[in-house]
Amino acid sequence: QLQKLAGEALVVLDSASAHISPAVLNAFRRAGLRYAIIPGGLTMYIQAIDVALPALYREEHHALYMQMVEGGRKVNAPACRNAYIDLSYRGYMAALKRLNVPQTFQD
Repeated sequence: QLQKLAGEALVVLDSASAHISPAVLNAFRRAGLRYAIIPGGLTMYIQAIDVALPALYREEHHALYMQMVEGGRKVNAPACRNAYIDLSYRGYMAALKRLNVPQTFQD
């Protein structure tokens, strides 16, 4: 049974016939999901960014975590979630700054 989501969501699909069948697209509509279909032949270009960004994020996240640990920062249990969210956000933003989109297509 489908339930509508409380917030907004966008599902990005490639154009494989199983992904864009009328039944699948109707299910997305009933669930209140918006969708975008990547035209055939573009997946390899988009995937380059999809591979590069997570690798940069892991590097940045690890570096920030090591700074926190080596700095002796102690985090109590209630503040732990906020500290991790902050660490994740800063890692992601640093990775975005480092992402060189043209270079991802050459690698």
